[in-house]
Amino acid sequence: MARKALLIIIFLLVILYAVGISWLFLNTYNKNKQLSESTEESSSFKKKLQEELSTLNLSQEALRKENEQLKSESFNYLKKQKELDEAIEKLSAELKKRIAKNNDLEKELQVKRGDLQKLKAENESLLRVNEFTGNVQVRKQQEKIMVLEKDLTGSKEKARIQEALLHYNLGVAYTKEKNFEMALDEYRKALKLNPKDPDTYYNLAILYDDCYKNPKRAIENYKKYLGLRPNAPDLDEVKEWISRLEQ
Repeated sequence: MARKALLIIIFLLVILYAVGISWLFLNTYNKNKQLSESTEESSSFKKKLQEELSTLNLSQEALRKENEQLKSESFNYLKKQKELDEAIEKLSAELKKRIAKNNDLEKELQVKRGDLQKLKAENESLLRVNEFTGNVQVRKQQEKIMVLEKDLTGSKEKARIQEALLHYNLGVAYTKEKNFEMALDEYRKALKLNPKDPDTYYNLAILYDDCYKNPKRAIENYKKYLGLRPNAPDLDEVKEWISRLEQ
């Protein structure tokens, strides 16, 4: 009886041992599985972090390059703006000098006009003198009058054209600076002094066409440009622009 009980106890111990071993194996397996899964998750997370870090580095590099480009563009813009401001300042100073010179020239012309009137008066007086002497003197006086009139006309015309050119150049400078109101004003002043300049009409047409979206004024100035320059190298192109605006 005691032996039978002992065998039962041993059997139970064996079963408990086997169960313990199985539990221990299963527990170890589960832990290893969890560890493996955790390792895989960690590896996947690490890989994801590396990818995000790589993307972030690329974004930072792209942002750095963009900032450098913006700095370069800003520097170039400021440099160009400074050059335009200096050009406008220089042209404005030249225009003031030209206007002052023209005013002085006008005073000289007034004196010469007075001389011209005196010559004409003398010429009329000579007509009353004896016929032979009078004819000789009259011819001399008439030559003086013609030279003086030509001089007056040439000097005034030259001064007018030079002043018009300065207004035109200021118009170009203001256009580059995108100060279209000032550009428009300068071109108008240029045309007032030199109404037969085709380039001024052309630039005005471009302003009205591209900046002010005023087709009527643009067409008007394009046509004046072609009227003054009928063999313009861009004749066909300008005609196409006119056709586009007339539609």
